[in-house]
Amino acid sequence: TVMNYPFRAAVKGFLCEGLGSREFFSTLAALRAGYRRAPHGCLWNLVGSHDTPRFLTLAQGDKSLLRMAALIQMTFPGAPFIYYGDELAMEGGRDPDCRRGMAWDEGDRAMTSYVTSLIAARKKHPVLRYGEFEALESPDGILACRWSYGKSEAVVLVNISAAPFSCSAGGEWLDPITGERLSGVLSAAPGEGRVFVRSEIS
Repeated sequence: TVMNYPFRAAVKGFLCEGLGSREFFSTLAALRAGYRRAPHGCLWNLVGSHDTPRFLTLAQGDKSLLRMAALIQMTFPGAPFIYYGDELAMEGGRDPDCRRGMAWDEGDRAMTSYVTSLIAARKKHPVLRYGEFEALESPDGILACRWSYGKSEAVVLVNISAAPFSCSAGGEWLDPITGERLSGVLSAAPGEGRVFVRSEIS
């Protein structure tokens, strides 16, 4: 269905429950195979809703996992769906606890800033919305994928392992979240998710 709970299950499984990288991508591939191509971009990339515990609660308060979940929402095929308050790092258990009132004057403003920057990057770089998606070979604990759209490319790395991860990538790249420019090697530290693009800067 459009709410796309299998996406949530895969993200939760990988970030919180030990699901392997190959199993994660296999889940998403099977999900897309169940639909014609046209609806793929309409499926919600959600990690929380009014019917589920909030992601930060499932992650036992680990905000680095919430940040990586937000990155996956914004950089994987589908339509990002932010359940109100996730951008403020709100917690909440099973219904009705997940339906707490919006914490307008509270919450984690750094998380809000990060989610805002992810949204801006997705809007600015069409490759993250319209490109061809490809999962890259990577060890467990690492999600690595590539988007291509015309002459534009993007690489997404999510690292929940205990060691840094890097991959070779020719040309000049930009991290649209930090503004950092890189060449030759793209990397993500433990507990970090990153997105890199090369299009307008090439």
